[in-house]
Amino acid sequence: MYKARTLIPGHRVDPHYTGLVLIAIPKKLLQDNPSVTILYKEQIMIVNVENKILYEQDFEDKYDNGKYTLVYYQFLPTEQLKLI
Repeated sequence: MYKARTLIPGHRVDPHYTGLVLIAIPKKLLQDNPSVTILYKEQIMIVNVENKILYEQDFEDKYDNGKYTLVYYQFLPTEQLKLI
């Protein structure tokens, strides 16, 4: 399970994604697991290899560990958690 801190407005990633809400996860997470459950607040989204990657971006690691890659998906929650 991957706990997301924030959702990203699509226009911040690319003007083509204006109006969409995106979620970014580390690419390495998908390489290690065929399916990843993403938790954002009380919403759950399941990402697997069949989901279309909208955008991919490389970043320098701030601790000098090389580069890491984030992949962006449209955030489409599949379930709402109910707190009892």
